[in-house]
Amino acid sequence: MRIIKDKIFKQTTILLIALMIGNVSNYLFNVLMGKMLGPSNYSNLTSLLSLFVIISVPTGTIQMVITNYVSKYKAEGDYPKIKFLLVKSIKKLSFYGIIGFLIFLMSSGLVASFLKIPSITPVIILGLILLFSVISPVNHGALQGLQEFNYLGIDLSLGALLKFVFGVILVSLGLGVSGAIAGFAFGGFVALFLSFYFLRSVFRIKNSDEVIDKVEMYRHFWPTLITLFCFAVLTNIDLVLVKHFFSSVSASYYSAAVVIGRIALFLPGAVSMVMFPKTSELYAKKQDSSVVLKKSLLATFLLSGSVVIAYFLFPVLVIKFIFGSKFLAGSGLLGIIGIAMTFFALDNVLLSYNLSIHNYEFIKMLVFCTILQVVLILFFHKSLSQVVYVLILSSILLFVSTLNYKAKF
Repeated sequence: MRIIKDKIFKQTTILLIALMIGNVSNYLFNVLMGKMLGPSNYSNLTSLLSLFVIISVPTGTIQMVITNYVSKYKAEGDYPKIKFLLVKSIKKLSFYGIIGFLIFLMSSGLVASFLKIPSITPVIILGLILLFSVISPVNHGALQGLQEFNYLGIDLSLGALLKFVFGVILVSLGLGVSGAIAGFAFGGFVALFLSFYFLRSVFRIKNSDEVIDKVEMYRHFWPTLITLFCFAVLTNIDLVLVKHFFSSVSASYYSAAVVIGRIALFLPGAVSMVMFPKTSELYAKKQDSSVVLKKSLLATFLLSGSVVIAYFLFPVLVIKFIFGSKFLAGSGLLGIIGIAMTFFALDNVLLSYNLSIHNYEFIKMLVFCTILQVVLILFFHKSLSQVVYVLILSSILLFVSTLNYKAKF
């Protein structure tokens, strides 16, 4: 048991470092792009990247499903079936990626017009990213399911670093928003190529004649898609509604506080990534996984909680250091936003766990909490703090309602 605990700690640390490198790279990318492109072009870049985030919600679903089934086949020792799953998924998703690119190509003018972007070139480049962004989650899901966290960490961190480096180089050469998007694409392409190299031993396995139960897989796909979509709404819709109901100045203060507050949400992300394949494998072996869940919840609470303490003790210093003195009006929100993000981080662990053991009973409550949060913000938005209290309410309600870690075999 001691060896297992040490291994979980080591693997979580590896992924945590990788995700931190990625987050720092993304932060530096945004800071430098803002300075190099100027306000107008930078807003064009962020709008395109925001569009990409929305589109990429299904790719997160693909990764979780692949991770789940690779973990299951690994537990069964059926590695030929893992290869079969990867090859079939890559072929099918490549077809969808080509369709997605063609749609982007045909609608690039409309997208550029809607986002008020003077050129269609960056839109077309964004469409090219779809060609490999639908394949990357297959390989990342396989590495996660095989618990090859060293390789997964290298791939994630290197991809983020290359996006930053090549984005800065291309923009400095005068390519503007197109250069920034192209750097983003190049980093993703190199990461994809590297993931194939890390999985080379799997692809060399002799083909299996076995057929995967697609009905069972799709039965897991849709609950995962609903879960990720609802969680994306829970953690993003407040920014959209605040932008609609409040002045631009107030919205900018709120946005700065939320961006910083989300560190408490994203920092423990490695915990869920390590937990998911382990609990999925234990479930496949019909073994109790509640100990892994409890340790994951504790690690998440400690990581997020330590950040929130800093938010309460030094809110002015934190905001001034990251965004500058112009955003200090949002310092009073930082601590309570951190509380909401801490519970959302705990929610993320519970949701991932339930998906890993194929327990979908939580989905009704998840949908209810998502709708409730939107409705409450629509009716209660007299102040920014009131919006944050709605987030706290929905995050705690979701946590309490999904706190059921008893696997059912």
